[in-house]
Amino acid sequence: MLPVSGITVGVSVTVVTYFLNVHILLSIVAGVAAYFALNAWNERQPPLKSSYDYIIVGAGSAGCVVAARLSEDPNVSVLLVEAGGSDDTFLVNTPLSSPLLQRGELDWQYKTVPQTNSCMAHANGQSNWPRGKVLGGCSSINYMAYVRGNKADYDLWEKLGCKGWSYRDVLPYFMRSESNTRFRDSKYHGTDGPMGVSDLKEVNQHSRLFVDACDEVGIKKIDDYNGESQFGAGLCQVTQEGGVRANTSRAFLRPARGRANLRILTKAHVTGIVFNAQKEAIGIRYVVGKKGSAEQMIQANKEVILSAGAVGSPQLLLLSGVGPKQQLEQLGIPVVADLPGVGENMQDHLMTGLGYYSKLPSYTESSVGTLPNLINYLLYKDGPFQSNGLECTAFVSTGLRDDLLGAPDIQIHCFASVGNVKDFKNLNFRTEFMLEDMVKGKTINGMTFLPILLHPKSKGA
Repeated sequence: MLPVSGITVGVSVTVVTYFLNVHILLSIVAGVAAYFALNAWNERQPPLKSSYDYIIVGAGSAGCVVAARLSEDPNVSVLLVEAGGSDDTFLVNTPLSSPLLQRGELDWQYKTVPQTNSCMAHANGQSNWPRGKVLGGCSSINYMAYVRGNKADYDLWEKLGCKGWSYRDVLPYFMRSESNTRFRDSKYHGTDGPMGVSDLKEVNQHSRLFVDACDEVGIKKIDDYNGESQFGAGLCQVTQEGGVRANTSRAFLRPARGRANLRILTKAHVTGIVFNAQKEAIGIRYVVGKKGSAEQMIQANKEVILSAGAVGSPQLLLLSGVGPKQQLEQLGIPVVADLPGVGENMQDHLMTGLGYYSKLPSYTESSVGTLPNLINYLLYKDGPFQSNGLECTAFVSTGLRDDLLGAPDIQIHCFASVGNVKDFKNLNFRTEFMLEDMVKGKTINGMTFLPILLHPKSKGA
């Protein structure tokens, strides 16, 4: 919610112009550097083969990890296919730029279907649903708050039949993956994993006041919401390393991308899974380039691994003939397997935004978008540019649900900003539901609460 464009108010024209020129120059330099770096890396990659042992569809939060782990075995070949491009850009790396990454080329830009009982403040009754279309997936465009699922969530999965997914089973993998800079001696955290997890170097005073206010009304301060108990309010840890976004591409994929047995294919849109007569997945179909380009095929000697996210994976199964028979036949898709559950049971946490004015300084365009702040970040990776904006959170229980095995049913995010029009456009809000001063472009100090319903009973498809 902390934009770095449209800068600045209340400073001299000379400084504004200089800052804008520096920002534009840095963006151009970073973009050119990333372009040539990606081209050089692509040229160093092994030639694309007609078959691989493992084909992974989607280089997102999970796909990067799977590719890195599988390719540790030099005796197997691995192909990782991603529809988006490189994540190594100035905007992706800079935490403050998170709002600028949504509704752009790094985002699939999904929208929900028009709603009748919700999203009433949204244009056409639709909610924007950002999903990463870039190496690292959503870990490249999110706000980096390091929040694991609740213990009870994983234990419920096991009770539902997902053997090996209890909290007891998954905790060692959480610990193995992270390099936590604060919890150096904890039974819940690791210190030598590939993914950086740290405290923010600097937080706005509104974030600390939020935690203090929660404590005053009985929501206790908590040091580690990923530890013994999730209930309470505290400052967020973030997936950053030295003030730079630590997405799964940076943490897992980049150290592995020089391996001779790993090929990473970007800007390639997978259109279907290829099955043999025994209904075994034997490859993928994909296109490179503009819409309408000719489909190509690559064979999988062992497995095709779908890691295309909550939307992309079931969509690919459906397009490939795996799903509810009646729906597939209505769309003229040959049925490979009649599996009614594919594409159903979609669940997500719902939230709304509540903005408040404040007399205290918060993150605004005029206070953040200054030349000293930019230089401070470029030299020391410090100051407001290293903030994700989402600096604190709280977990509470309303007492209205007895089916969650002790898990909280409400989470409250707090941003030390009321944002601007672009931020609310990211949420697809209609202009009449934005603060009048915001629409007029005035500088507003304040904060935004985001109450989140963690376990809604409604389900979609």
